[in-house]
Amino acid sequence: MTVAENFPGQGSGDADSSSPSVFGIQLTPPVIGALVAVLGLAGAGFLTFQLVMPKLEEYNTKKAEIQTKEEKKKNLEKIKEEVKAAEVKVADAERQKAGVTALFANPKSLNTLLFDLNKSIDARNSNLPEDRIKARLTKFEPDPTSSGIVYDSSFGAQINGKIYRQVYNVQVEGTFDQIRLFLIDLERQKSLSVVKELKSTLAETTQRIAVDQQDGKIVPIGNPETKISTSFKLQVLRPLTPEEQKSVAPAPATSGASPSPAPTK
Repeated sequence: MTVAENFPGQGSGDADSSSPSVFGIQLTPPVIGALVAVLGLAGAGFLTFQLVMPKLEEYNTKKAEIQTKEEKKKNLEKIKEEVKAAEVKVADAERQKAGVTALFANPKSLNTLLFDLNKSIDARNSNLPEDRIKARLTKFEPDPTSSGIVYDSSFGAQINGKIYRQVYNVQVEGTFDQIRLFLIDLERQKSLSVVKELKSTLAETTQRIAVDQQDGKIVPIGNPETKISTSFKLQVLRPLTPEEQKSVAPAPATSGASPSPAPTK
């Protein structure tokens, strides 16, 4: 005789009627395992969203900030290079300006110009015998009517309103060579100057003589010396003073009027 017994969990595979159910779904072990797996995936996604995503966003933000700063750094380096190049150009312009300005007169050089010219004349006269013609500066007078800020384009239109022309009426006497050397000394002065209206006239002619002791006669010695008188207008150029610069600065534009500076003397 064979005895057959039914044990729990065995048989035809039908669900145990004692298993709980949710929403009509019998919570058997396989179903519970599947639910646990789904919940695990959901929890992992939730943790990823809550923890990883903010870090990822922060990383992207930091990366963008770094890229922006790198761009700014590149731009800053470019700006620095441009500033250095501009500084070099400014330094070159300042050196050129200093070189050009050095050619012009200044109040000090104008005050000593007459003294310097007389000094050079006296130095040459001191080497001449007493009976020789000596150079002499007979006139050195300012000419206020011809002096003033340059507006006549005589030195180029771009110079108008930028330099002052101080004019002197000059007259010097001496031999041809003495007058020539005087003009050379004038050219060597530090002040930039221009000679205008040069005129020379015969002043006198002298002949050196001596007495022949044997014959008791007066005889000429050497060639006769001719004294000439030379006059001219000396134009000495200098930069404008701050006050003079203000006088030529254009006034603010008003209702269609176009102001133009008037010559100042």
